Amino acid sequence: LTYEPDAFTPVSLVVIAYSALLAHPKVPANDLRQLIEYAKSNPDKMNYASQGIGTAAHLTAELFKSMAGVRIGHVPYRGSGPALTDLVGGHVDLMFGELAPEHPYIQAGTLRALAVSSDKRIPSMPNIPAVAETLPGFVVTSWWAIVAPPGTPKTIADKLSEAISAIVKQPDVATRLSEMGMIGAGSSSGELAIFIRQEAERWGNVIRISGAKAE
Repeated sequence: LTYEPDAFTPVSLVVIAYSALLAHPKVPANDLRQLIEYAKSNPDKMNYASQGIGTAAHLTAELFKSMAGVRIGHVPYRGSGPALTDLVGGHVDLMFGELAPEHPYIQAGTLRALAVSSDKRIPSMPNIPAVAETLPGFVVTSWWAIVAPPGTPKTIADKLSEAISAIVKQPDVATRLSEMGMIGAGSSSGELAIFIRQEAERWGNVIRISGAKAE
């Protein structure tokens, strides 16, 4: 990077979103336990798509593999569009994808959602279990936050974080975010700083375990 991420002043976590483990219907598993059992009985015979090496889908799948103790091959693509196209076409078996754009495929039965990456079931999709129900501790979020330039006074950062937290919790905003598969978060500057450190440590461990290299 041409900049130092830690130099920015944390302001507020804005929204978080979850992904789902999607499977092509040809995969002989109707739930996560069946998938893990099949993958253990057939090591290296299944594969999963991602938007590329080091992307969210790649690292989420690698975390899943390490926690489930399975061997599933990685097929990196150049973006989510080609990856999703090949998943729908049955050229790859699995993919961790964001819920909002993949929801129509799930509803149509074109893809099967085996589990969501939240710590518990999502109210709008109560029939889809959380990965954590089978693999306790597995929680993966996509998140968006606001930071300010280095050296921004704490009083300004605090004022901004209070305003942002109030906005994302307004009923109309919360409803719109829910429709997009997102949840309004809101946080203090200090809470965001802690959250970023925790995320960096967690994903740093996944990157080291998976051997992923920047491209």
